[in-house]
Amino acid sequence: MKNVFHTTNSKPRGFITHRFESYRVKVTKEPISVGRPALLRHTNALSILKLLREAGLCSRADLVRASGLSAPTVTSVVGDLLSANLIKPLGEGESNGGRPPDIIRFKAERGCLLVMEITASHISFMLTDLNGHELGMHKISLRNQKTTPDAICGYIGKEVLRLD
Repeated sequence: MKNVFHTTNSKPRGFITHRFESYRVKVTKEPISVGRPALLRHTNALSILKLLREAGLCSRADLVRASGLSAPTVTSVVGDLLSANLIKPLGEGESNGGRPPDIIRFKAERGCLLVMEITASHISFMLTDLNGHELGMHKISLRNQKTTPDAICGYIGKEVLRLD
């Protein structure tokens, strides 16, 4: 926590006296970002996932070069992402001399996103994979339909169940 000092010229309890003046010091704490290990692991995992999404296929060595992270850090993050089933190993790539690299890719099929647009005349739904590629789309007309908040929530619930 970062300490910030505020001074006043009053002399209530807790004041500090210096040779020529007296003043009160009020200490308040302001939060600052701290690099805790869990936060660093999460940040590293996000940066590796972003690189994998952008690159498509790559090796751990490619991730080390592109991310600027150390090789042990990348190996640890890749292990965590493999155990979370967010990346997929594809086997060995071509070697330029030495051990062939293990090729990995982001598993966009691991999850999906549902995007909704609600207007006065319709509700549009679009289902995408984690890379944003469209998997399906549907539109419900609201003409001659109830448009109360409860009714809109009901339409959304039915559509989500239909997409499941």
